[in-house]
Amino acid sequence: MYLLLAAALLQDQTAEETFKKIENLLAKAETASVRYKCEAIAVRKGREADNPVKSESSGLLLIKKGNKLRLSTDAPGEERITILSNGVEIEIRERTVERDDAPPRRATPKELATSFATATARVGIAPAQLLYTLARMKGDELLEEMDFVRLFEVSDFKPGEAEKDLKSIRFRFKAATKRAETIGEATLWYDPVTYKPVKRTMSFDDGIGNKKKPSSIVTLTETYAEFTLNTDIPEDKFKLPPEK
Repeated sequence: MYLLLAAALLQDQTAEETFKKIENLLAKAETASVRYKCEAIAVRKGREADNPVKSESSGLLLIKKGNKLRLSTDAPGEERITILSNGVEIEIRERTVERDDAPPRRATPKELATSFATATARVGIAPAQLLYTLARMKGDELLEEMDFVRLFEVSDFKPGEAEKDLKSIRFRFKAATKRAETIGEATLWYDPVTYKPVKRTMSFDDGIGNKKKPSSIVTLTETYAEFTLNTDIPEDKFKLPPEK
């Protein structure tokens, strides 16, 4: 029994070490270019027989040393959201068929690029983009909480099932702000040679519910068609457009 417990503990330690290696790979990269697609399925608790609510988004995340970042996301309904930082100022622009909105620019938060690199490893790009955009639209006070290194906690690492040539890690995550806390489970598939992420799934309770309308269990699947590190990204990709 003790040998089995020791073997299980060793596997868990190895899974955590592997995850940290993936996270450090992103954090220490001079540049990162990640093209992703996210599919979300929400099912009301107690109403599993109902048709689930489905949505999807896709986009491109560019990160460069100097706290430069560009995240362009295409969402349902002809919506396009761009988070853009030249290292000094940041702009979050939301475009739809009817409008083109951007709150006033502000100074780029410290460690913005590191924050998004950490989020990419821990929970994926789409959840980070959604939280950051909502926070920016609500005001600077909430935006200050969007330090993803602190906000997204991960624990309980376990080796997961292999899928073709990919290996995986299972773990728990927690996202806690002053207003809400979300806890869920995730699986990250990665290339065992390069340690680059390939796919992740996440499941959690959205916490949005009441007696008449229960909350939903949300499952996200995020895949990465491109995951390129340490290649040149032109400076003009991070150039802010003229203000209107």
